[in-house]
Amino acid sequence: MPPTSTSSIPTLLTGADNDRGALIGALAFVEGVGIGAMGARELKTWIEEYLVRAGRMQRPVQVAEPMAGTLLLDTLNTVGAPPSATKALLDRILGRARSRVVFTLRGLITDPPEDGFLELATKSSRVQPIGIGTKASWIARPQKEDSLSDIVLSLFAADILSNRNLYDQNLCVCDTCGRVSFRAKMMSRTGCREHNDGPPGVRPTSSRST
Repeated sequence: MPPTSTSSIPTLLTGADNDRGALIGALAFVEGVGIGAMGARELKTWIEEYLVRAGRMQRPVQVAEPMAGTLLLDTLNTVGAPPSATKALLDRILGRARSRVVFTLRGLITDPPEDGFLELATKSSRVQPIGIGTKASWIARPQKEDSLSDIVLSLFAADILSNRNLYDQNLCVCDTCGRVSFRAKMMSRTGCREHNDGPPGVRPTSSRST
């Protein structure tokens, strides 16, 4: 099974004139893991399509996530089911990476927004500025030693830094399922198409320490 197709990814932002490949890749990861469609083959294809062939990073030899573990990509057999222990470790890495990404993005929709991860991404050079026309744009440049969540967050960070106003106005992170999408008419900032039970446009108050 290939990574989540663009037709199944939640509604993308409109009004941006730069490349949205980073956003598509980031959403494909969050959505694919969230619906249980990201296995060994899908992860390898995702890495190849959105990171390696896109020129964003060198091909990694492993995937790792703090508090979850490290898995060598060469041990992931893409023909047939992987051993149960390998699958359990992969699922743990994917799940924890997605949870951290969702938690971090949720900070963007709080009042005030918590966006320190953007500064961290720039200082670590996981995102770098590029010159395209007259509009400032950014590209994700994660390192192959980075954790999986930092790699995915670098894809989001590159698109956020290029299109910050659109994120401030339209980003939604569902409190129920963790889906990351963009606001349609009358859609809550903390819901999604399936879980939309709040008033539109309302930012939750930040409860984290500054």
